[in-house]
Amino acid sequence: MTILGKELAALLAKGHSVHLGELGYFHVTLKSKGVLEEKDVSPSLIEEAKVRFVAGSVLEKEIKNAKFEKAAEPKKETPKPKPGA
Repeated sequence: MTILGKELAALLAKGHSVHLGELGYFHVTLKSKGVLEEKDVSPSLIEEAKVRFVAGSVLEKEIKNAKFEKAAEPKKETPKPKPGA
């Protein structure tokens, strides 16, 4: 993992959002079991944590102006006959 990746992971694990200027930012979202009272809230209720990236103005502009085209179909290799078959 790169130094940037390690630092990003460490900051996200501490609950920080990581902003990369106009490029966008990373943050963590959590899914948990619900409870009726605040006193019952605990980390053990967390079922899932996901890293999300929100594109900033630079990426949004580039994607908005991008021109898309269908990619060429990959070449299919025909199986070669086995010797003696």
